[in-house]
Formats: sequence, C-alpha cells, structure tokens
Amino acid sequence: MMCGCALVAYAGLMLPLLDNVPRTIQFESIDWRGSNPTEIVSQTGTIATLSDRSRANWIRGKEISLTGSVIQSWFIHSIYFRNSNTAYVIDDQHRSVHVIPCDCTFEQDGVPEDALCLGASRRVRGLTYVGSGEVAGFPVTRYRAVNTSEVLTISFAPTLHCQVMDLSEIVFGLGREKSYTRFIITEYASGKPSLSVFVPPSEYRYQTTPPW
Repeated sequence: MMCGCALVAYAGLMLPLLDNVPRTIQFESIDWRGSNPTEIVSQTGTIATLSDRSRANWIRGKEISLTGSVIQSWFIHSIYFRNSNTAYVIDDQHRSVHVIPCDCTFEQDGVPEDALCLGASRRVRGLTYVGSGEVAGFPVTRYRAVNTSEVLTISFAPTLHCQVMDLSEIVFGLGREKSYTRFIITEYASGKPSLSVFVPPSEYRYQTTPPW
C-alpha cells in the first residue's frame, strides 16, 4: 500500500529532495509519453526543505495538447512534517486542509560529495562524465548513460552537496514505451526557509480523510 506521507512529500516529482539540506528551489518539468503522444504534461513550482527533512510544495501543472491548448490544469500545495510524520494537503480554493497522520516512514541516504560529484554519479548505473556547465547560476558536472533504448543525462552541482540540478531522459528502444522527461532547477536558495511556510492556515477547515 502506498504511503500517504510519501505521496504528499514527493508530490509526484522525480527528485524527492528528502535529504537534510535546508533550501528553497524553483523548478520546471516536462513529460511526454508515447502511450498518449498528443499530450504533454508540464509543471512548475517551488519546494522548501528543512534540515529535519520536512518539506513544503507549491506546484502548478497542466496537460497541454501538441497544438498548445490546455486540456486540464492543477495546483498542489502540501506540507510534510518529518518529526511528527504528518502530511497536510491544502486546498486553497476551498479553504480546507486534509491531515494525514502516517504510520510509515521513508528515507533518502545522503549523497556522496566530491569535486566532480563522481560518488553521486555512481549511484546511477552506466553514467560517465561528459563535461561541465552551469545551471541556475551554479557550476555543474554532467554525466550521461547511453544504451540501445535510452539516453539519460544528469547534471550535479558540486558546491550544493552534489544536488541534481538538471535531469533528462529519452526512451526510444523497441519493447519500451517511448518517452521524454526533463526536470530542471531554475533557482536555488541555500539556507533555512521561513518556518511560516510549514504552518497550514489555521482559518481553513480541517479534515482527517485523505483527498484521494
């Protein structure tokens, strides 16, 4: 059974950011699947994390046709408190908060750190160093894995605890669903976020049932 807290903390993103690094990031992501070739899913948002692995998400997404029309859109506002292992899904439109006390836990190991983020790259099979660059104003080292059905490129930031700053994957091989996925951090602010963003609105209506 899927952990409710994990659903809220990850908010559907490919990068969990559940380490103990305090930061605030802004990101963009795009996803295309061969099973639905006429539509693209695009997301933008902000994620704030604390050193105890608590996390707050504000994510806007939309499903777009290849002609540019918006098929559907959504907004996710959620908070995960690590110490109490409690998640909150906040519906700002209807001024309500779904409280999800969890009986499960989940971890993310610390990322090995070195000047080229070689240790971090070794956590993904097949990656080889292909060069350096810059993402969101920070220097990055780029690694790539290429095989007969997939191209995976990941950029790590050595000065930001080898944070993944840019990740793209193209799948094209026979027997696998064709797809293109990219996640990129567009802004990165180190340091402890304001604690106010981890407090659900007190004036909203609270419910103890999950929103799904």
